[in-house]
Amino acid sequence: MGPAALGVLGYLPEEVIGLPASSFYFDPQARANIVTAVKKHGKVQNFPARLKHKDGHIVDVEITSSAIYSEDKQFLGMEGLFRDVSEQVVIKEKLHRLATIDELTGILNRRAFLEKANHLIKHLRRQPEYSLLAVIDLDKFKPINDRYGHLSGDRVLKVFVSLFKETLRETDVFGRLGGDEFAIIFRKCTMTEGLEILERIQEKMQKISIRLSDNEVSISASIGLTELHEEDLPFSLALARADRALYQAKQNGGAHVAMLLS
Repeated sequence: MGPAALGVLGYLPEEVIGLPASSFYFDPQARANIVTAVKKHGKVQNFPARLKHKDGHIVDVEITSSAIYSEDKQFLGMEGLFRDVSEQVVIKEKLHRLATIDELTGILNRRAFLEKANHLIKHLRRQPEYSLLAVIDLDKFKPINDRYGHLSGDRVLKVFVSLFKETLRETDVFGRLGGDEFAIIFRKCTMTEGLEILERIQEKMQKISIRLSDNEVSISASIGLTELHEEDLPFSLALARADRALYQAKQNGGAHVAMLLS
């Protein structure tokens, strides 16, 4: 262990002598994976790992290492180096978040939602399961924006999304398609179960109001619900079906769930 390790992990060389390398890994199994790879290929290059700093925080590194063999080809150990890539990892995570997460609401943006949806349809072709698609539109949102301004409109959207997030299951996929239009994919969910979830959310909306300026504003949503099928590639086929159901919900006066099975 060279002196440069002090700057990355905070340990003096003499502090690590005699300790197993796995004790410095956030996940000791990761060390075993590197050893396995080195034994198999003779070396690894830029192998990602997470090490523990002396003060307890995690350091993301890339490891380049080669096997050491005896004259009779017996594996003796490894030698190599690691470099701190924590800053690059943080930047990569931020870029990924910007590319996939809607900045205002914290849920999937349109691009990421559609990408997940298309993957799911391909999955349904291999392993069929009950899945549903709901398209949601906030009722009378434009008048709120026009009267109270976009900042107030943003606040309404955040409250609206929070009602869904606290009710949806971990397996459900929730995304913002744009403006005040949202979509949910209910994984492994029958039509009866999906309706029950949406009705609970509708009931929550009926019980709250949001104070904007000097007024209390209530919110409601129209929802179009349809089953997902393995034939729904491209996913726009399912979206079109859910949109037709959404139109029916709007025609029924809003604050309503309409279903369209095919």
